[in-house]
Amino acid sequence: MTLKNQKVEIRTITKADILKFNNGEPYSNSLRGLAVERDGELLAIAGVMHSSYLQVFSSMTDEMRKYPIMILKTAKRLLQIMESYNQPLYALASDDEPTSEQFLKHLGFELFNINEDGRYFVWHRH
Repeated sequence: MTLKNQKVEIRTITKADILKFNNGEPYSNSLRGLAVERDGELLAIAGVMHSSYLQVFSSMTDEMRKYPIMILKTAKRLLQIMESYNQPLYALASDDEPTSEQFLKHLGFELFNINEDGRYFVWHRH
């Protein structure tokens, strides 16, 4: 089957999606988010976690990298969720993703802090 024949869709995230991407562990906070799946196979999750400060997160499989347009479409949908918040949103650039900083900047995040835990970015609603 070619990539063109496979249906990739963005939908609302479920608890099962979180458990799959978090080694069977639930998040301790509520969230609003999205999941991307192809023919029932979970490829990515993204959202805003409601912790003491609002955290934007995402995680994807290597398989998801085959769909760069879907990555951008998912980011656009995530931005719609982010726009519903009046408070600043924070994200940690991934050390495992070589383009994570550039992608965060593309979404409108700005570098906020660098410490031993990583590179933190902040996003404000426009």
